[in-house]
Amino acid sequence: MKIKAVTQKDYDAYQTALKQAEAQYEQAVLNQQSSVLVPTGLKSQAKPAQHQISAAAALVEERATELQLTKEELSHAYIVTPCSGIITRRSVDQGQYVLSGQSFAVVDEEHL
Repeated sequence: MKIKAVTQKDYDAYQTALKQAEAQYEQAVLNQQSSVLVPTGLKSQAKPAQHQISAAAALVEERATELQLTKEELSHAYIVTPCSGIITRRSVDQGQYVLSGQSFAVVDEEHL
Protein backbone atom coordinates (compact mmCIF):
# COMPACT_ATOMS: atom_id res chain seq x y z
CA MET A 1 0.00 0.00 0.00
CA LYS A 2 1.40 3.38 -0.96
CA ILE A 3 1.26 6.05 1.71
CA LYS A 4 1.66 9.67 0.70
CA ALA A 5 1.53 12.58 3.11
CA VAL A 6 2.03 16.35 3.23
CA THR A 7 2.55 18.87 5.98
CA GLN A 8 -0.37 20.90 7.32
CA LYS A 9 1.08 23.97 5.59
CA ASP A 10 1.17 22.15 2.25
CA TYR A 11 -2.31 20.77 2.84
CA ASP A 12 -3.65 24.29 3.45
CA ALA A 13 -1.83 25.55 0.36
CA TYR A 14 -3.35 22.74 -1.73
CA GLN A 15 -6.81 23.52 -0.35
CA THR A 16 -6.36 27.20 -1.29
CA ALA A 17 -5.06 26.26 -4.74
CA LEU A 18 -8.01 23.93 -5.20
CA LYS A 19 -10.50 26.68 -4.35
CA GLN A 20 -8.73 29.11 -6.69
CA ALA A 21 -8.65 26.55 -9.50
CA GLU A 22 -12.36 25.84 -9.02
CA ALA A 23 -13.16 29.57 -9.11
CA GLN A 24 -11.02 30.09 -12.21
CA TYR A 25 -12.64 27.09 -13.86
CA GLU A 26 -16.12 28.46 -13.14
CA GLN A 27 -15.09 31.87 -14.48
CA ALA A 28 -13.68 30.29 -17.63
CA VAL A 29 -16.93 28.37 -18.15
CA LEU A 30 -18.93 31.59 -17.72
CA ASN A 31 -16.61 33.40 -20.13
CA GLN A 32 -17.05 30.64 -22.69
CA GLN A 33 -20.84 30.71 -22.29
CA SER A 34 -20.97 34.49 -22.65
CA SER A 35 -18.68 34.28 -25.70
CA VAL A 36 -21.16 31.96 -27.38
CA LEU A 37 -23.89 34.55 -26.84
CA VAL A 38 -21.94 37.39 -28.49
CA PRO A 39 -23.95 38.66 -31.46
CA THR A 40 -22.23 37.71 -34.68
CA GLY A 41 -24.54 39.36 -37.21
CA LEU A 42 -21.77 41.24 -38.98
CA LYS A 43 -18.97 39.37 -40.69
CA SER A 44 -16.44 41.74 -39.17
CA GLN A 45 -17.54 40.66 -35.69
CA ALA A 46 -17.88 36.96 -36.46
CA LYS A 47 -14.17 36.17 -36.79
CA PRO A 48 -13.07 37.90 -33.52
CA ALA A 49 -16.00 36.30 -31.70
CA GLN A 50 -14.93 32.86 -32.93
CA HIS A 51 -11.39 33.51 -31.70
CA GLN A 52 -12.81 34.60 -28.36
CA ILE A 53 -14.86 31.40 -28.14
CA SER A 54 -11.83 29.27 -29.02
CA ALA A 55 -9.69 31.06 -26.44
CA ALA A 56 -12.38 30.62 -23.79
CA ALA A 57 -12.69 26.92 -24.62
CA ALA A 58 -8.92 26.48 -24.33
CA LEU A 59 -8.95 28.32 -21.00
CA VAL A 60 -11.75 26.07 -19.71
CA GLU A 61 -9.71 23.01 -20.66
CA GLU A 62 -6.59 24.43 -19.00
CA ARG A 63 -8.47 25.26 -15.79
CA ALA A 64 -10.05 21.78 -15.73
CA THR A 65 -6.58 20.25 -15.95
CA GLU A 66 -5.28 22.51 -13.17
CA LEU A 67 -8.27 21.57 -11.04
CA GLN A 68 -7.65 17.85 -11.57
CA LEU A 69 -3.94 18.21 -10.70
CA THR A 70 -4.76 20.17 -7.55
CA LYS A 71 -7.28 17.54 -6.46
CA GLU A 72 -4.68 14.83 -7.04
CA GLU A 73 -2.08 16.70 -4.97
CA LEU A 74 -4.64 17.18 -2.20
CA SER A 75 -5.39 13.45 -2.17
CA HIS A 76 -1.78 12.88 -1.08
CA ALA A 77 -2.54 14.69 2.20
CA TYR A 78 -4.26 11.69 3.79
CA ILE A 79 -2.78 8.69 5.54
CA VAL A 80 -4.86 5.53 5.34
CA THR A 81 -4.24 2.30 7.25
CA PRO A 82 -5.21 -1.16 6.06
CA CYS A 83 -6.85 -1.87 9.45
CA SER A 84 -8.82 -0.20 12.23
CA GLY A 85 -7.34 0.44 15.63
CA ILE A 86 -5.75 2.92 17.98
CA ILE A 87 -2.34 4.43 17.36
CA THR A 88 -0.25 3.47 20.38
CA ARG A 89 3.13 4.75 19.23
CA ARG A 90 4.40 7.01 16.47
CA SER A 91 7.90 7.73 15.28
CA VAL A 92 7.29 11.01 13.43
CA ASP A 93 6.14 14.45 14.48
CA GLN A 94 3.33 16.55 13.06
CA GLY A 95 4.40 18.32 9.89
CA GLN A 96 7.23 15.91 9.21
CA TYR A 97 7.42 14.32 5.77
CA VAL A 98 7.17 10.54 5.46
CA LEU A 99 8.09 8.35 2.53
CA SER A 100 5.93 5.82 0.82
CA GLY A 101 6.23 2.52 2.70
CA GLN A 102 7.90 4.13 5.72
CA SER A 103 6.75 2.76 9.08
CA PHE A 104 5.84 5.63 11.39
CA ALA A 105 3.16 4.34 13.76
CA VAL A 106 2.00 1.26 15.65
CA VAL A 107 -1.72 0.46 15.53
CA ASP A 108 -3.26 -1.62 18.30
CA GLU A 109 -6.18 -3.57 16.84
CA GLU A 110 -7.09 -5.38 20.03
CA HIS A 111 -8.39 -2.43 22.10
CA LEU A 112 -11.25 -1.23 19.91
